[in-house]
Amino acid sequence: NLKIKPLVGDFKKLNKQEISLYNSDIVLALGFLHHMRLVNLISWDEISHKLSLLTNHVLITEFKNETFAQSQNANFKDSILDYSLEKLVLSLKKSFNKVEVIGSFSGMYSESKRTLIVCYK
Repeated sequence: NLKIKPLVGDFKKLNKQEISLYNSDIVLALGFLHHMRLVNLISWDEISHKLSLLTNHVLITEFKNETFAQSQNANFKDSILDYSLEKLVLSLKKSFNKVEVIGSFSGMYSESKRTLIVCYK
């Protein structure tokens, strides 16, 4: 009897009320982490913390190995320097008890590799 609660909104501006409304046992955060880090310039630690607040038990997310996502902001170069799977995993480990890198895959009609990550509370 799992209910699906899609969150359509601005991840940067999630407030406590929205977080409590969308807090779920299983969270799927797919296809947007690279945009949050490279376009919106949100730190890996902040991304991981917010995802942790949304997650009761399991987070399933992905890291996009190659991306053209980039910000127009002058601080973009700083975010590119820490855009790596290793840095993301280190941040996730601060917010989750167990973090597993499952493996890489390519989506349908895409040659860009993504790495699947499962995090447990």
